[in-house]
Amino acid sequence: MPKISVIIPVYNGERFVAETIHGVLAQTYHDLELIVVDDGSTDRTGDIVTALLPASYHYQPNAGVGPARNTGFALASGEYVAFLDADDVWHPRMLEHTVAALDADPQLDVVYTDAALLDEKGQVTGGGTAPELTNLLPALLMSCFIISPGSVLLRRRVVEQVGGFRNLQIGEDWDFYLRLAVVEARFRHLPYPLQGYRLHGGNITAQRDWSTFVENMVLPDIYRLGLPLGVPPLGLAQAHRYMYAAYRTLGQGKFWPALRHVSGALLLHPLSVFTYFGRRALLRLLVGRRWANGLERWLRHRRYQGMDERVRQYWG
Repeated sequence: MPKISVIIPVYNGERFVAETIHGVLAQTYHDLELIVVDDGSTDRTGDIVTALLPASYHYQPNAGVGPARNTGFALASGEYVAFLDADDVWHPRMLEHTVAALDADPQLDVVYTDAALLDEKGQVTGGGTAPELTNLLPALLMSCFIISPGSVLLRRRVVEQVGGFRNLQIGEDWDFYLRLAVVEARFRHLPYPLQGYRLHGGNITAQRDWSTFVENMVLPDIYRLGLPLGVPPLGLAQAHRYMYAAYRTLGQGKFWPALRHVSGALLLHPLSVFTYFGRRALLRLLVGRRWANGLERWLRHRRYQGMDERVRQYWG
């Protein structure tokens, strides 16, 4: 029985899935099984994957990324589980570091890492970092700061405890992490850029209708589970999601839908204007996307220049 099950859900992923699989097979840690769940692809994904043994290939009618991950988990036998998107890649030592962390602490349930940001050609363009927190739930209710599922390794038992991923059109990974935090799963951050997160025009995030994002919010269900004292009020957490949707919608050049999101946020909680994405959305509204993007790039360069260079060196 392998120690780790790596599950890759894929839909029409012919551009990048081979590189993703090669990154798993190139790991310095080898005690793993690789399961690829094809969620109804209509391109050459199936032919590409089946040619790349020893990946296990399973085809199913299109059901969405959450059900595809659950299918892979049902086929998995490993003690530890990773869910890797089909356009992302791993640094060769991803599993070496994350397995060591889980092995060293039997009470630890989830390990998440930083990431290298990649362009369509796989070149490192910068770095993404996750915060080091002892109490994740309050911050996680406001924002999904875990960069993507590919930056996470977790124990099988906690996936079973929360019932895997829900079938949501948007935010299924955020919902999953929230439910893990609610059942008091123990998280640990590893400050190494071990995942390569690819930014390209075909990303689900890039194509997203952010109106659907705010209409399909997971927060009310999470708050109904009964949360401890000290978490932000539901209205503020919901309003921050509206501000996030406004920020991303402005990035797509859609002014009036973004303005509706901002109005919705302010109706839910006036203080949402002072949240992280509240400030960024208002900046884009006031000065326009072009000027705001330029200012954000300049600020990011000043703040993360050293980190970006370290990420490039780490990935060679």
